[in-house]
Amino acid sequence: MTQVSDLQNLFQLALAHHQAGRLPQAEPIYQQILTAVPDQPDVLHLLGLLWHQSGRSLQGLELIARSVSLAPTFANLNNMGDVLRSLGRAQESINYFKRSIDLQPSGIDAHFNLALALSDAGRLPEAEKSLSRACDLAPRRADLQLRLCLLRNMIGDPHGAVMAGNRAVELAPSSFETWSNLAVALASAKKDQQAMEAAKKSIELGPKEAQVWHNLGYIHERAGRMDEAEENYKKALAID
Repeated sequence: MTQVSDLQNLFQLALAHHQAGRLPQAEPIYQQILTAVPDQPDVLHLLGLLWHQSGRSLQGLELIARSVSLAPTFANLNNMGDVLRSLGRAQESINYFKRSIDLQPSGIDAHFNLALALSDAGRLPEAEKSLSRACDLAPRRADLQLRLCLLRNMIGDPHGAVMAGNRAVELAPSSFETWSNLAVALASAKKDQQAMEAAKKSIELGPKEAQVWHNLGYIHERAGRMDEAEENYKKALAID
């Protein structure tokens, strides 16, 4: 019989492999533990996550669902939602993200993932609220502010988008992506001169990125400068 201490050592070894990205080394160790203890919820969860990460999402989903049924935690509920969303089942994933938030209201990733799922489901105002909450919990994450800028533009709140875009630029001033999306938000808010300045900054930072030329084309198009818009769209297409 395998001793408890041996199983704990095996679990730590598998987890170390998993966290380091050595999935082929971690998988058989997780399976060895489950042979001894078939209903170990943490191992079911992590092996299911590993299978999802290695392209076997349906099989992984089954294991994570078993883990949730045995002992729901913030982590397995959040990952259950993540796998469902990756499979195009956004509506189902929303319930799991909400359950994970109930267990850990300060869970940034769950609020962010819930926003993505709500967006996938076309529930954009709700997505904006969830993403705003994630930004409140992690006020120094530029990636969240960038997403919020994009989402607010989508729901027709250009001024809110500019606020988030400005914050993203403050946090990541060397990112072409933050400047480029701020430029679009400024254009949507009819702040054309500031939009052009932000767009030019994005091109300085990422001259070989299709996005910056596309967004500059959009700004010209909104201002009725069709020749300039066409020229920049062609540059974007030449890159990608």
